[in-house]
Amino acid sequence: MFVEFKDWVFYRLPGQTDWRDPQNSARIAAIQKALGGADFQITHRYAGIGEVNSAFMLGKFLAPWFPHISLIRSSELSWQELSGTNLLFIGGASDFKARLKNMPTELDVTYEDHGIRVRTPNPGEPAFWPDVSPHGSYEEGENFALITHVPGPDGQGDIEAFTSKSSAAEVGAIQWYSNPEHAAYLVTKLRNRTGAIPRYYQLVLRVKFKGGVPIETSYVLHRELRIAPLSAKQ
Repeated sequence: MFVEFKDWVFYRLPGQTDWRDPQNSARIAAIQKALGGADFQITHRYAGIGEVNSAFMLGKFLAPWFPHISLIRSSELSWQELSGTNLLFIGGASDFKARLKNMPTELDVTYEDHGIRVRTPNPGEPAFWPDVSPHGSYEEGENFALITHVPGPDGQGDIEAFTSKSSAAEVGAIQWYSNPEHAAYLVTKLRNRTGAIPRYYQLVLRVKFKGGVPIETSYVLHRELRIAPLSAKQ
């Protein structure tokens, strides 16, 4: 989401996708004052190169098996579409957080302001994994990517979300996920004690990148998810 002033000034609000956010933004108010009280409007005409690259890779990977794939902004996604289709979500850590909270699963891993939070850490495992690179390290650094696979509303359909605070980390996660060699390694990690692969899970990867390009991706942790009883979600 961008805020557009007079067709020639565009301002990006990182991590904000709700049109109400600019209305209460001190930064927007300061820009309006500097431009003599100029009006603004919300626009979605641009996309980050990381998100475009991620969508292209996933489309190319899935096209041989699923020819009917459509692209939609998350802000336009209705609950009916969520319950009636399979969904692959690519985006910032906060964009889909509210939606995932309403799915029939209890999430064990969440992306917070400064890192990854684990609700039930294993023995010897930290409950919080802080971000490696400071906020704003878009071109060079190291960041986490969270992959979440959950059922849709009422247990219908499947939703897979690739989220990170870095688009480069999202690209690195999708590269790993769709690469046969790396996918085979992830399968060994995901198998439970019986040898089965859980249908619903969360997976955390650590991605190093330079020039906005992922150069090294490694496994951090994963959790098996189970459909929660209705009373537990109320």
